[in-house]
Amino acid sequence: MTAGEKVPARGRWAALALLSLALLLGMAEWFTATAVGPALQVRWALSPGQVSLLTTLVQVGFVAGTLVAAILNLADVLPIRLYFAAASLLAAVANAGLLVVDGFALAALLRFMTGFAPVSYTHLTLPTS
Repeated sequence: MTAGEKVPARGRWAALALLSLALLLGMAEWFTATAVGPALQVRWALSPGQVSLLTTLVQVGFVAGTLVAAILNLADVLPIRLYFAAASLLAAVANAGLLVVDGFALAALLRFMTGFAPVSYTHLTLPTS
């Protein structure tokens, strides 16, 4: 569906529900390191500052990703469905990487990428009437 197409009235609520669910699931990876922070702290002997940095790096990655997306004008160059799907997949892969890395340095990079990837979420728009 392009920006100029109208969503039939009967399908608007379904489209809104689907988009809302996709956004919720797509952004859930932001909070996983916060949820497992204490376990990572014990497993990797992290300082409290390192644990909080794992959360902060997601926001730093998001700012960097937004800057890159704006400079490259990705929202206008890529089809929004492809953009959203690719960004969600990259964020999920980066987030899943926490399961296999063994230390802070790689985990920090993965958390940055988790934030960097989903900038497409800020460019989503619903068709208007």
